[in-house]
Amino acid sequence: MSRTIIIVTTSLILFRAGVLLAQGSPTTSADSARCDSLLNTPTRDSALVEYDALVIPFDTSQHLAVFYREMLGQGLREQLKLPRPLAVSTYANHARVVVEDPVRGDYAIATLRSVYRFALHRNGRLTDIRVVGGVRNAAFDDAVVAALVRLDSAQELPTPPDSTDFDHDSLDVRLTVTPGLMVRSHFSGKQPARPGSTPLFRLRLPVRPIEKDVAAKPDNPRPRYPLPMRDKGIEGEVLAEFVVRPSGEVDPTSIQFLKATGLDFASAIAEVVPSFNFYPMQIASCNVPALVQMPFLFGLNR
Repeated sequence: MSRTIIIVTTSLILFRAGVLLAQGSPTTSADSARCDSLLNTPTRDSALVEYDALVIPFDTSQHLAVFYREMLGQGLREQLKLPRPLAVSTYANHARVVVEDPVRGDYAIATLRSVYRFALHRNGRLTDIRVVGGVRNAAFDDAVVAALVRLDSAQELPTPPDSTDFDHDSLDVRLTVTPGLMVRSHFSGKQPARPGSTPLFRLRLPVRPIEKDVAAKPDNPRPRYPLPMRDKGIEGEVLAEFVVRPSGEVDPTSIQFLKATGLDFASAIAEVVPSFNFYPMQIASCNVPALVQMPFLFGLNR
C-alpha cells in the first residue's frame, strides 16, 4: 500500500499519499473463474515463512510471565492441526526482499495474520475462546480455536504464577498468529524468537508482482478529534490494521489496533474505518484481498 498518513487536527484532515491508482473494473463470474485459476497456479517466486504465536494480556498494562505465555504457545503448537490444503488468499505488500530477480515495482505475498482472545483462569483453564480480528480464514480460525479447546480439555496447563494480574478469577489474553521470519529457500539453524513468542509452523507461500497497490479513496469520512483529548491538549497516534476486500470495502471483522495513544483515539478511528473505501490491490489484473496498515496522527493547532 502506498504510505498514507491521515493527520487529524482540530480544523482539517490531510491525506498524505502517493498518486491514487485507477479503480479496477467490476468483477464478473467469468473474471472470478479466471482469477481463481491464475492465482492458484504455481509462481516463480515464493517464500518460506515461519508463523509465530504471540501471547500477551489483552490489557498490556497487566502482567503474565513470559515463560507462561510461551507455555501457552507451545501447547497451541502441540494441539494445532493445520487444514490440508490450507488456502491463503489475502496478500500483504512486503515481499520484495525474497524475490530472486526483482524488477521495478512491489511484490506481495499471500499471508495469514489472525487474532484470538480467551480467558485464562487461576486454575489454568481456558474459556471464552474466540476469533477477534485479522485475516479471516474460516478453516484456519476453526483449527486454532479447536486447538485451544483441546489444550484446555487436556488440563495439562499448570496454574499461572502468583505474579499474574487477574481481574478477580481470570485474565483476558490475546493470541496473535503472525508471520515471523521469511526466507527465500530454507532456514539455517535454530532461529531466535522474541520473548513471549513461540514458533508454530512454516508455510511456503506465493510471491507475486503487484500491478496496482491498494490505496485509500479521497472521499473517506473524517475521524473526529476526541473532545476530552482536545480539551486536555493531548495529541495522539493510532496504527490500524485491517483487510481491504477485492470490492475495496473494509472487512469490519478484521480491524485491529496495533498501537494507540489512548482508548479515545482508538474509538474515534473505530467509528470511521468500517466505512472507508479503497482502490483494491490488483495482481495479474485481479482484485485481491489485502492486509494493510494505516497510521492516524491527531495533532492540535498551536
